[in-house]
Amino acid sequence: MRSSVKSLRTLLREGRRLKKQRKYLEALEIYQRAVQLDENDFDAWANLGYILNLLERYAEALPVHERATQLHPTSVPAWSNKGLNFIKLKRPDEALAAYERATTLAPGLLNGWVNMAPILINLGRFQDAISACDRALKLDRKNVRAWATKGLALVFLDRCEEALALAERARMLDQSHPTSWYTKAMALSKLGRFEEAVVDFDRAIALGADDAVPWSNKANALRGLKRYDEVLAAADRALELDPESVAAWISKGIALNALQRYDEALLASEQILKRDANNVSGYITGGVALSKLGRHEKALEVCEQALEVDPDSALAWNNKSSALNDLGRHDEALLAIERALALAPTADFAWTSKAEILNSLGRFDEASQCADQAITLDNLSAAAWNTKAKALHGLGQVIEAQTEEQQARSLEP
Repeated sequence: MRSSVKSLRTLLREGRRLKKQRKYLEALEIYQRAVQLDENDFDAWANLGYILNLLERYAEALPVHERATQLHPTSVPAWSNKGLNFIKLKRPDEALAAYERATTLAPGLLNGWVNMAPILINLGRFQDAISACDRALKLDRKNVRAWATKGLALVFLDRCEEALALAERARMLDQSHPTSWYTKAMALSKLGRFEEAVVDFDRAIALGADDAVPWSNKANALRGLKRYDEVLAAADRALELDPESVAAWISKGIALNALQRYDEALLASEQILKRDANNVSGYITGGVALSKLGRHEKALEVCEQALEVDPDSALAWNNKSSALNDLGRHDEALLAIERALALAPTADFAWTSKAEILNSLGRFDEASQCADQAITLDNLSAAAWNTKAKALHGLGQVIEAQTEEQQARSLEP
């Protein structure tokens, strides 16, 4: 018995030495031997879990952390490591529960509050995330992550100017911390300041935020600039990092439709719906591609599926109207587009679609007025300029129509 205790202590001492020297694979072997020698030794299990986390072997680490917290239910480091493990496994509810346990045991655990805040954001609990950041800031007023993460929560609450102020405060504390640049980029993007947002997403990525979420949100900002080749590149990078990213698949599908690569866009929509069967954007992306491929009946069916998921989606109503118009069901199309405009009266795409329908009905004066409204809302929309040109042709204003067509060509990707 004494020799086995001595052997265990020797192994733990050797494991600590190897861990300090960052020889993690060798340390892993030592701690595996330690838990075999004594399956009830907390230190052996806790250190084994810690090493597995460092080696990014998170699935293997999970039962190890579970064993550690069973052996020592009041160990704060054990619960913190378990929380980190759940984050890496993308199990946010369980990660939150682990950090809540850790901070209950140790209310002064700074990293517990700081790590809890992004989880709460991912769960849509933005006010709770702000509270967690405030708890962290009571412990350390200079904590960059707490300031930046609080700002990020404010972005999701549409308090973007406040978010920018907090991102700047974080940046002044540490210019090289990626989270402050990321929060700033998110706020700028939400405010429609896409050029600035792209620059700051690039800064965040260059400083270490090189994972799927920043790349996916960079793709969103590039969508606002209609730079679809770059949208596609950013979405593809996000998918390299996380093939399961629904947001990245959505951006990819939108870019492929904009680039007239409709077969590929249809495949992207299938990938979206494979991962989230109730994702409206997946149906919308597929519907657009089907319509452009001339499969109008199927496009209408997909639009109906989108509206089953979200009856208040202006874009789904818009796309339904386009499918009906393509099928020659113009009066039904007009009813559908009026529903879209009731939901989103400042949506340029809906005014363009209404102009298209009115063109189909030969109501060219009204079509011209609707196209003007679309251009007022977005003067970079090639579709709006093309629709205006069709209306002018219908009115016999050929020279003016050719001018609008030239403008449309200059804006096409």
